[in-house]
Amino acid sequence: MKILEAGNTALVLAKTIVSASDTPATNRNATYVFKKNARGDWLCHIDNSYGHELLLPENA
Repeated sequence: MKILEAGNTALVLAKTIVSASDTPATNRNATYVFKKNARGDWLCHIDNSYGHELLLPENA
């Protein structure tokens, strides 16, 4: 996991493994965007567990 932070915004790049009981595990390069609120808590504003896979032709 890598976190790129600027002010109250953080971009998180992570390698994730998604699995369920009825499907094989899938490796993904996920992307998330967090923003820090007035209390100092980090809240996820964008959750893209598919990462760049969304750009592949079969997903267009």
